[in-house]
Amino acid sequence: MKPIDNLTYNCMAEMDWDDINHFDQEEFEHPDWLDRTLICTLDDLREYVGKPFIVHCDFEFRNNESWHSYGMAIDGHFEGIHPYDQYEAACRFDDFNGVGFYTWWQQPGIHVDTRPKAKIQHDARWCSVVRGRYQPVTAYNLRGII
Repeated sequence: MKPIDNLTYNCMAEMDWDDINHFDQEEFEHPDWLDRTLICTLDDLREYVGKPFIVHCDFEFRNNESWHSYGMAIDGHFEGIHPYDQYEAACRFDDFNGVGFYTWWQQPGIHVDTRPKAKIQHDARWCSVVRGRYQPVTAYNLRGII
């Protein structure tokens, strides 16, 4: 377990990978640094979508505001599925407290994370059509994207 302010999370252990059906450790750059809930929920998402998920980025030192720096975020894409549909599928899973979709990536896809949140907080949801610009997912914003 690693501390995050006053919170902790569980990293994947070697034996945890035995419970994962659709991913191997080799598909991740830093499998030992990843949050167990993140990987288990990603595995459930992969089962739900029924197509392979290609990991772009998992653990990565960025800054204190990135959940990648804590092993609690993954970027990637499902082949042959519009990024908005990937986003909609990911939003079905309660353990993903942060979900965004990116149309400007070379392989457009999603970010999912298991950031901690208080019960009264809303989940973080966003879209990005240009590097560095994030918008809430609203009907108005979606008209220009999909």
